[in-house]
Amino acid sequence: MVNSRRPLFPEKPTHLSQTSRSVTTNVAPPAPDFPGRFRRFWLELEKRGADAFLVNHAPNLFYLFNVRPSAGFALCTRGEALLILDSRYTEQAEAESVNCRLRKAEKSLEETLQQAINDAISPSASAFRLAIESRNLSFSAAQQIAAWNTKSQLIPGDEILDNLRIKKEPYEIRAMEEAFRIAQTAFAEISRAIIPDTTEVEIAGLFELELRRLGADKAAFDTIVASGPRSSLPHGRATRRRIKEGELVLVDFGVQAAGYCSDLTRIHFPAGSSKPQIFDIVAEAQQKAIAATKPGVLTSAVDAAARDHIRESGYGDCFGHGTGHGLGLEVHEAPPVSWRSPRPLEEGMVFTIEPGIYLPGRHGVRIEDVVVVTADGCRLLSDPTR
Repeated sequence: MVNSRRPLFPEKPTHLSQTSRSVTTNVAPPAPDFPGRFRRFWLELEKRGADAFLVNHAPNLFYLFNVRPSAGFALCTRGEALLILDSRYTEQAEAESVNCRLRKAEKSLEETLQQAINDAISPSASAFRLAIESRNLSFSAAQQIAAWNTKSQLIPGDEILDNLRIKKEPYEIRAMEEAFRIAQTAFAEISRAIIPDTTEVEIAGLFELELRRLGADKAAFDTIVASGPRSSLPHGRATRRRIKEGELVLVDFGVQAAGYCSDLTRIHFPAGSSKPQIFDIVAEAQQKAIAATKPGVLTSAVDAAARDHIRESGYGDCFGHGTGHGLGLEVHEAPPVSWRSPRPLEEGMVFTIEPGIYLPGRHGVRIEDVVVVTADGCRLLSDPTR
């Protein structure tokens, strides 16, 4: 029987430029640096004077421990981690988890966590500083945890993992390149179906079927298909509206492969139609933002490179969102590329560059690609020509 299973990382990703293909193909693909991740995580935890860190956000459990439960905790203390899962996930975690000891929750996750926290608090300690993921742990859950032991002092620890995940490892870059290869191949396949009388939801459904056929885990988010006047809605979800003759169609799409996401936006023009003037303005704005991307430059300066061009072209009021956002295990993560949050770029950061112009009642154009910051500039992970 022929083995039809495709490798996760093709030897030559088909979407890369000829220059990018100069990497030798006889070198084994990189592996996730799970030991290094946990070591860096614990060093950052110690710098902040925390006694422990409670991880409960699914992408962070995957990043540190190679597990993907819908619910679970990891209590990290004294340089080690106790992973608490219920019976739905323990068998798989025994085979796949790293950097941790596994404990099965016999009654409930919360009761098992309570016992683990009480065991971790030294009788002689006057306080137990427990860092939590304050954006992902509910207020009621945080209150409950604080009430378990009077020594517990909960502190926000979100930025610890944000700052670790913001710079991507070689493995992560390769995984994302594969996610882009699948997404762009799937989009090319279904583009022929973007014809008059087809509904937006049909296009979205065809894309999501094709991405699975090509080896993706799933869509990274609900595929946006906005036709004609609906394309002025930056995040207009696909509807049962039928595409009309001569209308442009905005498609915002992405896939998840090996846990990592891609995110792209393309404008589909019907054969024989002319592109609106704003298309070239948006394309030029994107190129200016890409050219501005290099280590040390502020994210707000990258945003300004695109935004200033759109404003000088007379459409400043028609571009309301940020120029981009970080991408990785989640579709939206650090760093945001916006005037609101200036941060110096560092080598290894990955983010979208997606300026747009939206004219209510007429049409909208957004062009979205993704770059990784390199030592002297940046490199596209997506192919703008596809």
